[in-house]
Amino acid sequence: MASFGLKVIRGVFGAAEHVAPRLSGRAAFELFCRTPNVKALSDGERRAVERATAFMAEARHHRLKTKKGCVMVHEFRPEPGRAPAGTVLVIHGWRSRTEYMRALIEGYRGAGYKVVSLDLPGHGQSQGRRLNMVNAVEAARVAGEWFGPFKVIVGHSFGGAVAANAVAGSVRGIQPIAADRLVLI
Repeated sequence: MASFGLKVIRGVFGAAEHVAPRLSGRAAFELFCRTPNVKALSDGERRAVERATAFMAEARHHRLKTKKGCVMVHEFRPEPGRAPAGTVLVIHGWRSRTEYMRALIEGYRGAGYKVVSLDLPGHGQSQGRRLNMVNAVEAARVAGEWFGPFKVIVGHSFGGAVAANAVAGSVRGIQPIAADRLVLI
């Protein structure tokens, strides 16, 4: 059953689309692009972040400037004793963050890859409360300028769409980023 708040939003947008369709469409898009408050974690999310504290301490953290603010990129070196295999970019999905991609990152590190994990705008340790495909692809492009070219780009869920658009160069005004392989989860 829909919550009271959701029923109100549906009613308001249902009426507004007849009076001002363009304005209500723009308002709906802005509402859709609003990201959850990264500080308001559920108990399970908080535990996952706490369990990843030592893992995150192994990374070098870089705050990179984009056209819309700053994003956090976490750089994980390959496990010691491994032959360098190249660099992997990991892009998480909506409502996610680097800490939740730990198993994937550890697997690539164990195989000798340096892993660069991007916290998308409004997620993890990145700034902002707004995310759309343009902002996300721009963040991936900036990560590519600093750490590319990539042997592999891995995208999970929304991050998969970001990765595909970033490699294809399908967002107007944003140069594509180079990768030998693209993995979409």
